[in-house]
Amino acid sequence: MNTMNLKTLGHQFAETKSEKTFNDLYERIKPGLSNYVYQIVKDRSTANDIFSMTMSIVYNKIDQYKPEYHISTWIYRIAYHEAIMYLRKKKREATTAFSVFDSYYDSERGSEKVMYNNTDQEVQDDFLTLEEREEEQEKIHQSILDAIDQLDLLYKNIVKDRLVLDLKYNEISKKHKLPLHTIKNRISRGKRILQNALTNYRNI
Repeated sequence: MNTMNLKTLGHQFAETKSEKTFNDLYERIKPGLSNYVYQIVKDRSTANDIFSMTMSIVYNKIDQYKPEYHISTWIYRIAYHEAIMYLRKKKREATTAFSVFDSYYDSERGSEKVMYNNTDQEVQDDFLTLEEREEEQEKIHQSILDAIDQLDLLYKNIVKDRLVLDLKYNEISKKHKLPLHTIKNRISRGKRILQNALTNYRNI
């Protein structure tokens, strides 16, 4: 298990450009950042795509990172920008689609315009508490990693593959050479144990 915090991982990756360090950084920041993006775009698949794009930018533009800032602040800002760009593109597409029916659906277009105009302000308000929230997300993530390491060996590696590495059930089944139903049962059981161990953490 990598015990370095995000800030240390960020500094190390900036200095070494090591693929291993990047992978460690990727795994550590994924749960919190993915959830943050999801809260903006409200779609899990889109949030995953934006997360992947964000980390690709991080990998390719790490030279632009300034070590005096927390690495997660820089990464979250990139993700925020990518999410906003997605929403603005979605807004333009919706506006174009509605323009075809101008004379028939003025009231509906008005409602849609209000909804989209409010989006940027809502996201900006959410972003104001970003640093506090990301610190909390890091603490939660570290607590989960510690709790997973305390699981019985029967569950530990399988649960880590699912919750930390985000592998699919069939991928875990092939990796451990166990039937799919066994994998699902052990993950389900492992998650219940984690939920009992992490009484302050919800929605694992």
